[in-house]
Amino acid sequence: MKKSQVWYTDFMIGIFIFSIIVVIFYTYAHSAEQDPKVIITDLSVDAKSISGSLVTEGYPSNWTLDNVVVIGLTDGKQRIVPSKLSMFADMDYYQTKTKLRTNYEYYFYLEYMNGTRIDIDGKDSLGLDPNSSSNLMSLSRIMVYDSKLVNMVVQLWQ
Repeated sequence: MKKSQVWYTDFMIGIFIFSIIVVIFYTYAHSAEQDPKVIITDLSVDAKSISGSLVTEGYPSNWTLDNVVVIGLTDGKQRIVPSKLSMFADMDYYQTKTKLRTNYEYYFYLEYMNGTRIDIDGKDSLGLDPNSSSNLMSLSRIMVYDSKLVNMVVQLWQ
């Protein structure tokens, strides 16, 4: 009888130690995930990825709303193609978010060098306005639109 009692005690101590380790691990993992430095780094990586994608032709290069895999707005030479920009504006927000491969909310707009926003199918921006964001990453790239230099601004936020 005593052998089983000792085994039972050892088993319970082992379960207790294992439970403590699991709790510590998940507490640490959760706090590391909420670390502002980690979030900002992740936002930065996603913003660079999204703006890099938008600067390309996309995939396929002559994509339409029906066959788009990767959203790209240019002819491959940093010149924005108006028809691609219009198709991007016509897409549902959550569909574009999936195609841009981000878990964060995004905000996109084009502006002339003097700061005036460019109208995109009746809108001055695409995505969700980050007016109440807790973390925000903004990335700007110079592009050519209608033979003029413009800023393409991508903002990601949480």
